[in-house]
Amino acid sequence: MSAMVFARRLLKETTALALVAVTAFVIAHWAYAWQREQGIKPGFYQSMYEPAIRMACGQPFGIDASRQLTDEMRRFLNVEQQTLSCEAVPPPVELKHNPAERAWYYLFLTTATIWKVTGISWSALEGLAAALLALGAVMVFALFRLLMPSLIAAALSIVSIVPALFYLPYLRDLSKAPFVLAGLFAAVWLVVRTPARSTLFLAMAILGLWTGVGYGFRPDVLIVLPLLVVTILLFRPPPLKQGWWDGVVAISLLVATFIVATNPTLLALANAGMPSCHWHFGLLGLSDMHSAELGMAPADYSWLSHYVDEVVWLSVESYGKRVYSLANVGWCLYPGEFDRVSRALYLETFRTFPADFIDRGLAVAKGVIAYGVSGRPWSTRISALETFFGNYRHVFAWAVVAGWIGLLFVTMAKSVRMGLFAVFSLAYLLSFPAFQFDQRHYYHLAFLSWLPLGMLLGGLFRVASSALRHGSIRHGMAAITAPKLAAWLRAAAIMSGICIALGLAYWLARNEQSTAVRHLFAKYQKAGEDRTVVMSKQVQGETVILTIAAPYPGNPSGNLSNSGMLRLDIGGTNCAIATKRIAIKVEGRAPNLLLEKELTIRLDPARNSATVFYPAYFWQERFETLVLALPEQDIGCLKRVTWLRSGELPGLWVQATLYGVP
Repeated sequence: MSAMVFARRLLKETTALALVAVTAFVIAHWAYAWQREQGIKPGFYQSMYEPAIRMACGQPFGIDASRQLTDEMRRFLNVEQQTLSCEAVPPPVELKHNPAERAWYYLFLTTATIWKVTGISWSALEGLAAALLALGAVMVFALFRLLMPSLIAAALSIVSIVPALFYLPYLRDLSKAPFVLAGLFAAVWLVVRTPARSTLFLAMAILGLWTGVGYGFRPDVLIVLPLLVVTILLFRPPPLKQGWWDGVVAISLLVATFIVATNPTLLALANAGMPSCHWHFGLLGLSDMHSAELGMAPADYSWLSHYVDEVVWLSVESYGKRVYSLANVGWCLYPGEFDRVSRALYLETFRTFPADFIDRGLAVAKGVIAYGVSGRPWSTRISALETFFGNYRHVFAWAVVAGWIGLLFVTMAKSVRMGLFAVFSLAYLLSFPAFQFDQRHYYHLAFLSWLPLGMLLGGLFRVASSALRHGSIRHGMAAITAPKLAAWLRAAAIMSGICIALGLAYWLARNEQSTAVRHLFAKYQKAGEDRTVVMSKQVQGETVILTIAAPYPGNPSGNLSNSGMLRLDIGGTNCAIATKRIAIKVEGRAPNLLLEKELTIRLDPARNSATVFYPAYFWQERFETLVLALPEQDIGCLKRVTWLRSGELPGLWVQATLYGVP
């Protein structure tokens, strides 16, 4: 390639990249302003930005452990005022260098750098949010450009970042996008290109630094490292026997520079003994709310009644007391036993319900892979789009799934190496949100919805270009090299083998779960009764309110929390065969502390009785009172309300409705 041709191509690519960056920044800036006009208030844990304030004013990173802040600082951190002067930021009385806030070291450092130029204000960070989103668009463009023509890559990269506009006011969640996407671009680059050894080593060293900096914005960035390691070892073009040593060196550079970049975060957190809280987030993902968002059919059992941090903590605290005889497990963000106990609780749940976890993973895969065409803000706050996408969301979702199946099959036929990489990377990217299905964890993957379309348009573009250049459709079709029949058969065999292996794994998991769940619920049924628990009965209109006594009156252990397994027996000869609904409420002294869940019991001639097992968790002054509410006409169906003896129950507690229990 001549120097002139190279310069022309470089100018073309640089211009396209700059246009993508500028366009994305302008759209983001406009979208942020529009959301502000709609009354959407930014929320990114502003109360924790004391270290950024101190660095902006020339002080060391840290917080004042004595909490002797000026009134102006308190108001600013509480977002009661939008600006702050350094005159209102005196040196700390007791500087704590390694608080929990150090996990966001680079986010605060970037914020402080901006504030040194603009002055300390929350509005100054709107530009940072727009810039991060623009960087994300650039990374998507770079990834797409490896696979499709520049014009198509530019257009689809802008379309791909539209769902991220919703997260502009939520800087903490937005900040991970350019760092994760850079890692994904690097993974694809390693598979479709064969860089020189020096280029490979330099690229991995730079990527390690970039990813390490991203970790100091949002620890979620760590998720790209395993994908990169596997890609470097197994999926690069050089044969394994020839390229393994270069791969080892590249991985070493990646990890080493990552550790160097994260040193301000990792060492401080290690010295402080901070827990990871990863298992806490996994348990949150088992909530009824997430199950509903996944489109899972309602089951007769439930792992977590509410998507509330306190409920997870109480369930872990209860598990630690009953299984490990721990007086106090501790909270997720503080040194203690929380990580160990929450990990044990999560893994026991997984071992007992493995097939359900696979079901959730498949549901997550469909939701994530189609998010680019059905997620926010395509279908949010614009009534026409909301109606359109609401009516056709499933059509779009299945169209994208079909597109990916076709893309995987074609890729496998052209190259087994690239096909296996596509299967592995897609499965890996779709598996992480399964731990906690929430759009803020995967919005940056919206480009997955558009990648099959981009590949298709790219192929059509090459055909059209060649046809126009040669003046013949036959020459245009020749621009695409179709695999031979043997390659298609090989791809079909590999894809079929993958499907059979997954099907076998699911069958084994379903059998294992059936046995484990049957044994679990049998132990619930055999547990002895502790005592009758109805303290009072009130009638409010056509509803009966039953107040339930706490499982351990007075909480003799001295702990602030306790728990119990409530058993309700419903049915009998005088109970009408119909759907019964019982509301269970746990509330505290503050009006906003209320946990409420409605149980639906469907009685029919074949299942004319049911037993409900309900784990209830109590917390002093927060969740103290439990009540049952049911229609007055159904009060005769409630045969028994009692606490079970905790010592006779298994360690894993789930809410379950069993029919026909004697």
